[in-house]
Amino acid sequence: MNIRDGRRVSTNDGYLEPARDRSNLTIIGEAHVDKVLLSGGRAVGVRLANGTEYRVAPGGEVHLAAGAIHSPAILLRSGIGPAEELRRLGAEVHAILPVGVGHQDHAVLFVTIPVTPESQDCVGNRPTNVVVRYSSGIGGAHANDMMLMASNHNYWFGLPTAGIAVQLNQAFTRGGFHLPSLDPSVDPHLEMHLLSDSRDRARMVDGLDRIREIIAHPTMRSIQTGDPVFPASDDGILAAVKDVMHVCSTARMGQVDDPEAVVDTECRVIGIGGLRVIDASIMPTVPSANIALTVIAVAELLASRITGRPLPPATMPIPEVEVSVA
Repeated sequence: MNIRDGRRVSTNDGYLEPARDRSNLTIIGEAHVDKVLLSGGRAVGVRLANGTEYRVAPGGEVHLAAGAIHSPAILLRSGIGPAEELRRLGAEVHAILPVGVGHQDHAVLFVTIPVTPESQDCVGNRPTNVVVRYSSGIGGAHANDMMLMASNHNYWFGLPTAGIAVQLNQAFTRGGFHLPSLDPSVDPHLEMHLLSDSRDRARMVDGLDRIREIIAHPTMRSIQTGDPVFPASDDGILAAVKDVMHVCSTARMGQVDDPEAVVDTECRVIGIGGLRVIDASIMPTVPSANIALTVIAVAELLASRITGRPLPPATMPIPEVEVSVA
């Protein structure tokens, strides 16, 4: 949960605030980036939506970390993207790359379970305290492709009840990304296409069957105050499924000759000098975990490579735990 003293620790809290007074750091708030300025095949700065321009020092770089929705939007407005999209937008073409193509997210489906109020009490008032990861063995999925989450407070779904959610940790479905115009105030549009791949639908149905088994257990029945609510049909599943807000894969990493790659293995935009994307955009596929710590790990690793400084040592060992469930 990444919580300290009852509050979520953001990357601002963990990284920016301790560095805010450094003499070599300038933080400019309310700075909405329009595009990357390019010259001679190299990034030379950025332009804000209000027209203000900031130039990099000689040999410097521009690092995009605007997230998997707005980093690709900035790239497209800068003239980096699929040829057809750039032509439609009327952007000056600097590099033909599959920006915004094939994004992914985790799909989640929630089963509402009315329970006694005291059974919703939990440490730190967290929404989720227990998860079960498992391997479905369906559709050629890899290990730990699924997750069940026992939810104490489901404000995420706008519900006062508890319940159990099933999440696809591995997704086969890929969505569509559309930038309506070059206007930097206009947000991109994403079509998630959740569960459009039959392998994803099959594993979601299997996950719901597993939840039925859990709910039938006497311990679960003892705290229920009403009937659980399952999707009534395949159409009900498609109507109820949600994204987990783990969007990624809009500027995928790969080898420079990979037709699906936007950045190389050092997060450098292929064919453009002095420009890197360092956020969830670069993930080739959605990881089998919530993505916040994965994004932080990517940033830590790239920072160590760019600066030549080693990664800090781990502050605590990670124990190896073997769990068997009868």
